[in-house]
Amino acid sequence: EKVFIMKRLLLILILTLSSYSLTKADDIADFEIQGLTLGDSLLQMYSKKEIKELLKTDSNFYPSSKKYLLLATEGKDENFDQLNIDLKYNDKDYIIYGLSQYKRIEYKSCLKEIKIIVKDIKKIFTRGTYKLNEYTQNHQGDSSGNSKFTSTDFDFNNGSSLRIVCTDWGKEFEANNYYDNIDVSLASTK
Repeated sequence: EKVFIMKRLLLILILTLSSYSLTKADDIADFEIQGLTLGDSLLQMYSKKEIKELLKTDSNFYPSSKKYLLLATEGKDENFDQLNIDLKYNDKDYIIYGLSQYKRIEYKSCLKEIKIIVKDIKKIFTRGTYKLNEYTQNHQGDSSGNSKFTSTDFDFNNGSSLRIVCTDWGKEFEANNYYDNIDVSLASTK
């Protein structure tokens, strides 16, 4: 019964997060995470003052890059643990180039949820506007090979992508406060 309730809750969340309509979508910009999508300004969620404070404490540059940074925040949806936003450094309009939300969930439960999410996303987007890629691999962050992830990628014709990932951290990582999780992300062609 708990699994059924979680599935229904996730389904409701996905339908709420996306700008779902009876017509099929052709563009990744038709999919929203916490009311935001690629190309939006972060000013839709936070004031300039709030963004500046978040950037002081909750942001990091991408490795080998000073062009883009990742802002990690709690976001506005209490059903998820974290909202991650990709921004260009020093962009005063705070345009979003990447967006994801993350929550902790046991790996086996996550694999069940990912199937529901993928099924629902297929209903939203027009066939032929994306290629679907599903795979499981060892996590590159764990050299022991004890951690893995399962991903379903919707790669759109315009170069943008929607990715749903379930991560199963190995015991060594879990001992260091890493948690199995699901991550739903949007990325533009930057």
